Amino acid sequence: MTPPDLSRLFSPRSIAVLSASASTDKLGGQVFVRLAASFRGELIAINPDESDIAGRRSVPSVDALPPPVNLLIALALGAVARHGTAAGGHAA
Repeated sequence: MTPPDLSRLFSPRSIAVLSASASTDKLGGQVFVRLAASFRGELIAINPDESDIAGRRSVPSVDALPPPVNLLIALALGAVARHGTAAGGHAA
């Protein structure tokens, strides 16, 4: 039996952050700013109220993400229940 390929989870080329925020007073802002400072791949914020967060583009919803997204980091449980990996994400 071949083990599953976990490279998209542990070495993603693209990450989307659901509930990303421009405010570092919020968890979404703290996580996104730290990723923006160190992640060299495509990093996309999902926030309907922002077009740019920490110098990276933001989209209004999971449906607006350009595929493929290797890793979806969801910081709001309600959002996970509504969206899951609808944008072609392989790990959440």
